[in-house]
Amino acid sequence: MTFSKWAMVAALALLTLGTARPAKAVVGCETVRGRLEIWNGAPTYRIWVVGTKRVLGLKGVGEDMNKLPTEVARLWRRPADGPFGYRILGDFRVCAITEQRPGEMQFVHLEGGQRMRLLGPDED
Repeated sequence: MTFSKWAMVAALALLTLGTARPAKAVVGCETVRGRLEIWNGAPTYRIWVVGTKRVLGLKGVGEDMNKLPTEVARLWRRPADGPFGYRILGDFRVCAITEQRPGEMQFVHLEGGQRMRLLGPDED
């Protein structure tokens, strides 16, 4: 190879050096007090952690309520007019899929919930 080809190979190697991130399965699990809501956009289901600016996005659920833990989905099936506009306040057991980073939504898997109650459209 000539010098210019080596230089090109070296330049490409340097460009890709910092871009690949190792994939991590689950970072860790914790119970958070939060408000689970349905959002327009991805991910559809998000938990705001009470007392913080953190928002956790639920992965693996999509828009299918049946993929939520049974005790959570049961609460959202109660309103006759559908779940939109309603929120669930409770203690949620979540397992992180991505690391927590300032200014970014962290993705989690929802394992379950306790001490939950359905909040209507006008309740906080």
